[in-house]
Amino acid sequence: MISPAAVLELWQDLTGTISRVALVVTIVFIVVGGIVIMNIMLAAVTERTWEIGMRKAVGAQKADVQWQFLIESACLSTLGGVLGIALAAGFIRLVALLSPVPAELSLSAVATAVAVEGFTEAVDRHVRDITGMAAAAGLSAEVLEGPAHERLWAAVADFPRSREGEALVRLTVPPGAVAAAVDALSRVDDSPVYVAHAGAGTIWIGVEAARAATVFAALTSVAGAQHGHAVLASAPPEVKRGLDVWGSPPPALSIMREIKQRFDPQQLLNPGRFVAFL
Repeated sequence: MISPAAVLELWQDLTGTISRVALVVTIVFIVVGGIVIMNIMLAAVTERTWEIGMRKAVGAQKADVQWQFLIESACLSTLGGVLGIALAAGFIRLVALLSPVPAELSLSAVATAVAVEGFTEAVDRHVRDITGMAAAAGLSAEVLEGPAHERLWAAVADFPRSREGEALVRLTVPPGAVAAAVDALSRVDDSPVYVAHAGAGTIWIGVEAARAATVFAALTSVAGAQHGHAVLASAPPEVKRGLDVWGSPPPALSIMREIKQRFDPQQLLNPGRFVAFL
């Protein structure tokens, strides 16, 4: 009988071997591509000696000729790289459509961080399980310990502190809707920077201050679609001016207005600083 652990170990060995072979093949292709470009440019120089002579005759310097062929080779290699990426994207899409193998080409980098603590045996078991789940999904896993572990979680804890010139939006959704909300972020921003807490249902998103108003309105819609709420937690004063940072008003807004009017009829207590500028 084959145990699940044996199947998982076989899968990890297989994917690890494929990754190493793919790395070697990629390096070989890069070297071969460089040699091909070198030969093409050598042939071009040989066949265009008359052009080089004409340019020198009208005053071109040696450096001008060198720059000409350097730019041509750079354009040639760039075009080859773009075509290669396009072919790779098409192949990945074909694999995803015709096979059960998980395949996706993404321009954004997403990492899932899982903290595990407890007795040594329990921690080791959790690490094995998480690593196995990552391998089964076609993902790589890295185990951090000591200073590297502390730096990672310090960076996660400090993320809500928005940097100068940036705004910070907080999305609160049901924990089960975090994945859907994160998936919707790519439709709001091409390369979103965020930290999502799956257990708490909280997503912190960094936004450029110049686009904060537009992006915040879109994120408010994303949160509403998942039965959640969006708040502009931090932003420069010029961004907040005239913007309801509390997001969509709640259904009980009329009751809140009445309570505000009863307890503060003169509008002395932080006027305009709460939901719907209460």
